[in-house]
Amino acid sequence: MNIYASLGDTLAMYSKWFSVPYELLADSNPHIKKDELEPGEVVRIPGYETVHTWEELASFFPVHEEALQRMKGTPEIISGSVQLPKRVISRVVQGQKTYDFSALQQ
Repeated sequence: MNIYASLGDTLAMYSKWFSVPYELLADSNPHIKKDELEPGEVVRIPGYETVHTWEELASFFPVHEEALQRMKGTPEIISGSVQLPKRVISRVVQGQKTYDFSALQQ
């Protein structure tokens, strides 16, 4: 998942927020040369993807998806200007498969 940094954001802060080791964040973002991020800088958060559908969004809350669609702020979600993080909990590699560089880029 990619996010955009705000003034004062740091990799250490994202490490805490997303429960991702600092070293993994640094390795996933080789373009970032220091911990203090520039506003608008794109930061890759490994192990997360963004939620795009009402069904996925509703899975986080014990309410029906139609109830969420009636909440204040719904136009921003429908227009795609709001994205929520979702931790990836399924396996992304197969234990018995041999991987090369090109396979890992996919």
